[in-house]
Amino acid sequence: MKKNTSASEPTTNKTKEIFNWIDTGKGLSMLMVIFYHCEASGVFNQARCAFVWFPFFMTFFFFMSGFLFHKGDENFDVKKKIKSIVTKLLWSYVVFTFIIVVPKSLTHGTNILDGILGIFLGRASWFVATLIVAELLLLPIFKYIKSSKKLFFISLVMMAISLLVYDIIPSQPWHYNKGFSAAAYMIWGYLTYLNRNKLQKFIKPITMVLLLVFYGVVRYLDYKYWGIKYSMPQDVSLSSIIFIFESVLGVSLMFVVCNLLPRISLLHSIGRNSLIYYYLNGGVIVVLTTLFLRFGFCGYGYVLLMFVLATAILSFAAQIINKYCPFMVQFPSKKHKILRKI
Repeated sequence: MKKNTSASEPTTNKTKEIFNWIDTGKGLSMLMVIFYHCEASGVFNQARCAFVWFPFFMTFFFFMSGFLFHKGDENFDVKKKIKSIVTKLLWSYVVFTFIIVVPKSLTHGTNILDGILGIFLGRASWFVATLIVAELLLLPIFKYIKSSKKLFFISLVMMAISLLVYDIIPSQPWHYNKGFSAAAYMIWGYLTYLNRNKLQKFIKPITMVLLLVFYGVVRYLDYKYWGIKYSMPQDVSLSSIIFIFESVLGVSLMFVVCNLLPRISLLHSIGRNSLIYYYLNGGVIVVLTTLFLRFGFCGYGYVLLMFVLATAILSFAAQIINKYCPFMVQFPSKKHKILRKI
């Protein structure tokens, strides 16, 4: 995967120091996604452990995307950002969703034409569709708004719009309502980038422990009394406010944890290839679930086995795609090996 998608190939020591935690964060979050899908599969059919990270395991991706999206320079290049959105996010979305549309339709017993229509409507991958919408929304904002206070206020407005329109206007096409809330998380990520030097004094084990305890208490209260189970805020309600609070706590905890962790090769590899893992993990887990059920493998122990197998298969697939089919992740260019002779 290329540099701008993962921020994994920095060219200076300073850039490494700033962005090193991003690959760790993407890697950890992607493992959470895989584990959640394994738990929710027919082998166990209950998100027991994933309940712990439900409020932040997807919103943290948006936060990290915001941290990477804009470097605070005066000359924010809108054309360059649009090109990046089209050649990376939109391109990979079209390529991967078209590849899996037939097996997905056959597996779920749905019409293939409906699946193709779903691709054009942004239904085939809610996360990538949401991210594309969020980045498009932020283009004029980052172009013309420089004040951190104004940006923070805009983020609150974005979140409010997302909550207000959820029950009033259909979320299609392209999950635009989630795009507004994702844009809010991205702005918070960008503001964190601007204040990263000031925040360094809080990157300590004691901060991690305090956040972990606080988050654990709130999440326990949720488990006992509130039962909030979704992974993005839904509408104007107390449950959504609680969810956003839990999400901000969880994102803050992950930010500290990922900055404290040493470099772990596996996490960095998964983080650099997180889009590939995201697109393919559902299909891999469906295949494994079918095989497990066929041989009568049920129960939580098999969830752990499925998680290990799925991660290994996805890691192998990422290596193959990066080596032989990098054009699946980014629009082809002359620097791709496969095109050098053209």
